Amino acid sequence: MNPQVSSGTFDSFFAWAPWVVGIAIYLMFYIAKRHENATAHAAPAGAAEPTYACA
Repeated sequence: MNPQVSSGTFDSFFAWAPWVVGIAIYLMFYIAKRHENATAHAAPAGAAEPTYACA
């Protein structure tokens, strides 16, 4: 018994595998971050003491 995969099936698998893996990774990050809220907001203009970095 020596089952072989046809060359068409073999080529199709390796043609689609990078797309499937890429989409799976993208969906994993999307699902992990979809409920994440931005916690660090920029301070209002007058809240901090000026640094005079542009002077």
